[in-house]
Amino acid sequence: MTDDASRRQSILGVYVLVQATVIFGDRNANFDSYQSSKWLRHFELWYESYFKAATNHP
Repeated sequence: MTDDASRRQSILGVYVLVQATVIFGDRNANFDSYQSSKWLRHFELWYESYFKAATNHP
């Protein structure tokens, strides 16, 4: 496995962890739903741009 593939996998793991935290956090009313969804959207945009940058590199 290349460095790029392992980095991608670790970021995917973080992303899944964030998704789960947001879902369970909302279910337990631990944080404001609007704020968490806004933060999650920001993270998704960063994630997408990271992958575009990663796949464009040779």
